[in-house]
Amino acid sequence: MTSALADLIELLPPPATPHATVVDWDAVENNLRLQLPDDYKRFIETYGNCTICHTLAVLHPENGDWAADSARLLTDVIDSVNRGRDRVPYPNYPTPGGLFPIIQRENDLVCWVTQGNCNEWTLLYWSTWGIVVYELPMSLTQFLVELLSPQLSWTRDEFPDVWFELGSEYRKAEPYVPPPTVEYEDQP
Repeated sequence: MTSALADLIELLPPPATPHATVVDWDAVENNLRLQLPDDYKRFIETYGNCTICHTLAVLHPENGDWAADSARLLTDVIDSVNRGRDRVPYPNYPTPGGLFPIIQRENDLVCWVTQGNCNEWTLLYWSTWGIVVYELPMSLTQFLVELLSPQLSWTRDEFPDVWFELGSEYRKAEPYVPPPTVEYEDQP
């Protein structure tokens, strides 16, 4: 277990019965044509498909067509805001080195910057409230540890304390189970 994951477990215990902790990573990575960080895989194996503090959705391969959803999120969130791309110095995935969303919070995104070795990817946080962009030289788990640590740094202005402070009723990881897919018969 990585040090950051151990720190995260101490700050935010995994759900008692996590959902979707087993993933066929080879199939996911082949579908995406992208290697994913070991840090993320360990997170999913521990927490499963979950939301954190009622507000952060950690994206999971179980939820739809991840490659198409990634492109849609970037277009719907960043590219749809007037001048939203001005402060984003990276293209969208699947362009090499492009952004790949990994956490969604309402209309804010945390994306991997897919440059170089996947275990060395950094993060980009894009906030719609002021079209603020933070480049974060850390892994997904390190980001969550920093967010949940008592000594918040850059996150103080971006995340309401009530969701993340120790003792808060909101401070928990909860399993996310996607709703069943409904198929409709074609009407004549």
